[in-house]
Amino acid sequence: MPWDFSQQSNWDELTYHLKEVSWMEFFDFVELVGKELIAKGDDPFQDGIYSFESYQSKVNALFKEDLVGWRLDSSAELARNIPQFLTSRVKPTKELIDNSFELAREHYKKVVPAPD
Repeated sequence: MPWDFSQQSNWDELTYHLKEVSWMEFFDFVELVGKELIAKGDDPFQDGIYSFESYQSKVNALFKEDLVGWRLDSSAELARNIPQFLTSRVKPTKELIDNSFELAREHYKKVVPAPD
């Protein structure tokens, strides 16, 4: 991980860091915060302000507002939001490709030795 939790950092440093990282590191950070919130559990004295559910809702609202095609799921994993009409077309296509090339895959397995 590129983040050093051993040192006390302030809000400005965190904000600067998140603005400068690659998009992959940003998404990793979003997931990391979610997993930490899940592990921490709800604090009864905070009225759910720092709960995972609140964080998840705010992250997903931000992503939706900015037309980001990812959503934070209930296990703090980012998942691609694929429209239903596309999902219904992808599955049959995948099955067609899987079935159409089964003989070629078997031939390939016979010709190319498995790695040791």
